[in-house]
Amino acid sequence: MRRIIFTIIMLATAVACNKEEQLLQSLKNDAPIFTTSFEEYNIATPTKTYIDQNIKLYWHEADEVTIFRTTLNEKYKFNGKTGANSGTFSPIGNGGQFGTGNDVSTNYAVYPYASSNKISNSDVLSVVLPATQPYAYNSFGKGANTMVAASSGLDDYFLPFKNVGGYLVLKLYGNNVTVQSIELKGNNGEKIAGSASIIAKYGEAPEVTMTENATTTITLDCGDSGVKIGESAENATNFWIVVPPTIFSNGFTVTITDNAGWIMKQSTSNNYEVKRNLATPMAPLEVTTDDIAVPNDEIWYTTTDGNIIEPTASADFGVSITSNEYTNGKGIIKFDGEVKYIGKDAFENVSNSLSFTLPNSIETICYGAFYENSNLEKITLPENLKSIEKYAFGMCTSIKQITIPDKTTYIGGFAFYCCHGLTEITIPSSVEEIVGNPFYYCQNLKAFFGKFATDDNCALIKERTTPLNHLP
Repeated sequence: MRRIIFTIIMLATAVACNKEEQLLQSLKNDAPIFTTSFEEYNIATPTKTYIDQNIKLYWHEADEVTIFRTTLNEKYKFNGKTGANSGTFSPIGNGGQFGTGNDVSTNYAVYPYASSNKISNSDVLSVVLPATQPYAYNSFGKGANTMVAASSGLDDYFLPFKNVGGYLVLKLYGNNVTVQSIELKGNNGEKIAGSASIIAKYGEAPEVTMTENATTTITLDCGDSGVKIGESAENATNFWIVVPPTIFSNGFTVTITDNAGWIMKQSTSNNYEVKRNLATPMAPLEVTTDDIAVPNDEIWYTTTDGNIIEPTASADFGVSITSNEYTNGKGIIKFDGEVKYIGKDAFENVSNSLSFTLPNSIETICYGAFYENSNLEKITLPENLKSIEKYAFGMCTSIKQITIPDKTTYIGGFAFYCCHGLTEITIPSSVEEIVGNPFYYCQNLKAFFGKFATDDNCALIKERTTPLNHLP
């Protein structure tokens, strides 16, 4: 009896397999050639796999699409040559077929081809919008621009492709800056890449819904050599990022990494909408190192001689140093955890320091942490800094500018003692206590602003007397 049941199961499986193979073979045998077109619109560019310098759109001879005549994902390849703005697609041999063969209401297509492209029994397309997009000159990169198409019926082999997303065009310029990558992220955690559900209908704009598994960032990859940007607003370099229709309710942030590893952030807090099928150029944005973001387990620095900076033997950061290297004009001290403070005398009397950039995780700069860094010209203090303790920057005679963060509450005595290079300082309203005279003998300090800027305090802050011969 068991043998009979087993034989029946095997026969049933064989019949099912034969039916599937017959279906696949049938689809291959009668696979039609599809004709395609691009969507046109008024303001920006039509759909494209790439564009030329005149903002015209063309197919590339290597382009491949998914076509659904059933729920089976079939791979088709462009028959024409690079530079055509229309043409036909034919199936690729026996390969590129994934999924089942259930019926659909019409022919559907997705550009670019991916084996992960799917369609449900209710004709809803499932695609993955790229979280990493390649840079292309004055364009979006190949494969970045997702398109879908629906014919008018199963007997109609004309596929009018329509854009899924819109285009955010960043215009960047800066002095001797080569961009390695750009990350886009909404300030309210909007989902802009990864898994998406799309409803495509003939003659209508596609409806796009990002799924729960979608992600919140898009990275534009500028390649190993990067892209050197223009040096003025007039010749700013364009960077295209393809974004699904999205309202950034609290604006967005772009994180720009250059070829030396410097990371710069620029943000807008304004409500901003990316509309499907439109390219919206942003106003030219200058890329500088003024808004550098350092990982919380690193400290960055530059030196006058290109050599590494050695913290003192007693240096305490609350975590251990794992490496300290100086390459491409920048030093990076890496730690085995998040840095919360710069300990007492950690960088005392470092004669070759030129600049320091501290991670936003640091809350305290302790006694004498940077004392007598005589060549130090600039230090970028962390946003979350709460306390600057006694003599933290004493005798840093070359510091030219410093911004005390808005979360700082305490400034210790002689914190900036003998910082002759300082000409003005602003004490934010967050500061609750100033001990003694933090700016003692800052002989070129000509302006003092902020919460403590009363006539009496100004006189105290700007007091000029003979410098101390020793640390009290």
